[in-house]
Amino acid sequence: MFEMSCGTLVYREKCSGDDDKPQYLIDVVRSVYDDEKKAAGPDKLIDPYIKDHADMNSFHTFNKIAHKCVNLKLEQRPTMERVIRMIEQALTIQLNHDESPTTRSLDNFLIPLEEINLATQNFNQETYIGDSGYGVVHRGQFYGRWQNRTMAITRSDPKNYKRSWGEEFKKELRMISILQDQNISRFIAYCDEDNDKIIVHEHAVNGTVADYLTDRRINIPTLTWEQRLKIILGTARGIQYLHLVLGEDNQATRGNINCKNILLDENMEAKISCFGLSRKAPYYHRPVRYMSDMYSFGVIMFEMLSGRRADELGRYVEPEDQFDLFQEYYRNNQLHIFLDDCIRDQIDSRCLNILIEVAYRCIKRCQQRQDMSNKGGRNRGRGPGAARGMELRKRYTMNDVVDRIEDAAEFEANET
Repeated sequence: MFEMSCGTLVYREKCSGDDDKPQYLIDVVRSVYDDEKKAAGPDKLIDPYIKDHADMNSFHTFNKIAHKCVNLKLEQRPTMERVIRMIEQALTIQLNHDESPTTRSLDNFLIPLEEINLATQNFNQETYIGDSGYGVVHRGQFYGRWQNRTMAITRSDPKNYKRSWGEEFKKELRMISILQDQNISRFIAYCDEDNDKIIVHEHAVNGTVADYLTDRRINIPTLTWEQRLKIILGTARGIQYLHLVLGEDNQATRGNINCKNILLDENMEAKISCFGLSRKAPYYHRPVRYMSDMYSFGVIMFEMLSGRRADELGRYVEPEDQFDLFQEYYRNNQLHIFLDDCIRDQIDSRCLNILIEVAYRCIKRCQQRQDMSNKGGRNRGRGPGAARGMELRKRYTMNDVVDRIEDAAEFEANET
């Protein structure tokens, strides 16, 4: 893999970057990727022939998994399944880079309101699926160029939005039209007509994750632990992809991912949908300072483990105190008491411990970043405070989260 990305054979010496002294490829790899700071900086390993058109997120994703493959500790090397998935992800990021929002015309996705009215029988109650953070969702049967397909139609509610919601809608469209990942709901078309703002995306036959955590209705089966772990991992991979393509701190996704916009397909695979616009209709009762994808994912993990939605806790504990309560139970090794009784006997203890740790670190990281932000004015120099701030910012990412959840999934797979 490094030979392909660097354009040189492993047994040939070559100068890399600004270094004048020729080195063997594997020595350069060790000097760069064994050091996190160097690995995050300008890449010395990139072949000059691809430098001008390679997406650096794609390039680093590719090289990081290659680096794990040559780890000196055999037990820390990834499985081929992980390697293939990360290579596919690197390829997807590069394809998105080649087809940017500015080069892809939204006109190709425009669909007349007349066709949507026909598909949904004028938004008849019989086609109603449910509500999302963006608006109401209907099922629609499309014909002609849509090849007799059933799709989901999400129709916005103007009451939830400010005057600028039309601009927000266009911004969301430009973003989701280039996203291509198995854990992101596929965008198909849109309508912007007669004050209707509508997004057409793939239909998830098994509804949303929120459907399975609400009131334990008789007609909704309880999710098995295997299904929950699959959903947790799929959601993590979807957020990881968004961070790689859009950036970790992209405002469009920041804190907007929740169980209402995680769809489930026929294989119970998680698909994140309409994440940007859902911020106009908040789902979680949480302080604004906790608005982050990492915090949201930690909450989702807690919901999946406990079998109940976070807003149920809000009936008894103020949003500002929820994190302190969570932290107290974690310190006392008591988080297992929140575990859903329906899955308690299905979970490998090593897997459960990893997931509790991941959920805690996701939520803790958000508070750490906020604390450092509040003190930012005093720690912008080069002193110890600034160094600690840098450490906190890089400490835990969605790449780390996915790696740990994949470890947990492997424990479960070996157990079964």
